[in-house]
Amino acid sequence: VLGSATPSLESWRNALQKRHMLHELRERAPGMQLPAATIVSMQEERRRLRAMGEPRSSVIGPTLARALRTTLDEGGQAVVLMNRRGYAVCVACPDPGCGWVKTCDRCDAAMALHHVEQLGGVMRCHHCQAEQVVPSRCPICSRKLAVVGAGSQRVEAELLRRFPDLALGETLVRVDSDALRAGRSIAQTLERFAAGAIRVLLGTQMIGKGLDFPNVRLVGVVSADTALALPDFRAAERTFQLVAQVAGRAGRSDGPPARVVIQTLNPDEPAITLAAKGDYRAFASRELALRAEADLPPVSRMVRFVVRHRDRQVALERARRLRDAIAAHGRSLAASERLKIRGPFPCPLSRIEDRRRIAIEITTATAQAAQRLLAALRSAGAVHADASLVVDVDPLTLL
Repeated sequence: VLGSATPSLESWRNALQKRHMLHELRERAPGMQLPAATIVSMQEERRRLRAMGEPRSSVIGPTLARALRTTLDEGGQAVVLMNRRGYAVCVACPDPGCGWVKTCDRCDAAMALHHVEQLGGVMRCHHCQAEQVVPSRCPICSRKLAVVGAGSQRVEAELLRRFPDLALGETLVRVDSDALRAGRSIAQTLERFAAGAIRVLLGTQMIGKGLDFPNVRLVGVVSADTALALPDFRAAERTFQLVAQVAGRAGRSDGPPARVVIQTLNPDEPAITLAAKGDYRAFASRELALRAEADLPPVSRMVRFVVRHRDRQVALERARRLRDAIAAHGRSLAASERLKIRGPFPCPLSRIEDRRRIAIEITTATAQAAQRLLAALRSAGAVHADASLVVDVDPLTLL
């Protein structure tokens, strides 16, 4: 039994094609009403922040701040989602003529700024977990560095500044992997939230689903855009799922009407507007049409090969040989199997733990065709069990 308010498009397509039997719950439980959802443009909110004397860099706009103030004054509880951990996305030079960004020495990725108790700030790579001290000035032009973007720790700090009646760890609690690493128990946190001791629960996608607390009268999504910019064809699907799921944490009782406030830089993005309405069918119909046009899963089946090596040229040469082998063995597939080969090309994360990453992606019309091609590649020795090659069938991420 597969049960979800936001099933994967693979499951939904199987249901549409009668491979799965579909049963739908078209209404909430008696007495439970869908919360009213408001989509807020952060461009407009930042103009209002400036008029209020608040810094334009504030991550909580006036609309969400007012809703949170009202919720707290009326004795309700709030769930606030920020699906990015740490304090800031990166530390960078503010001079556009310089543009220096603190990146990981072992990965082609910016290091995120984290606040760590007893240590203050620390730069951390979210891919290899390396840590470094926070630089004070730009090593290129010596200007004072600026923090860029926001994570859950920054939202926590702003909530404490703007709502002085909240107490850190008591009435305001953050739930993310950093908090769990520090020894905070998620089970105990949820027990305290259920008892009403915690007024505002802030977190990443950990709090996005499965929570059922009747006194939650407000859900705030600080930034609905965190996944949209990722170079992954499932970005819109993940955005819809997360926003729709966390919005469903509100209005789970017959008490006062609940509310959802969704902050975004893309207020017209269908993944966000349809999630605010809870209209899964409309989103799935639109997204499946786009996938069919591009011949992407679930309309097709995908296999992703990632060649890894410390030397970029070696990785590229191996990937080219693998692509030639795929093309040669793929000639045995019928034209109806629609074999397509993309690559080789550098992965979006082109280096992790000092290993260069070169990708090849293939799509076929059926899983059987992909399996036959993989079997032929294994028999020919082109694909083998080795740390230098990752073969990902039906990949969930393309980073």
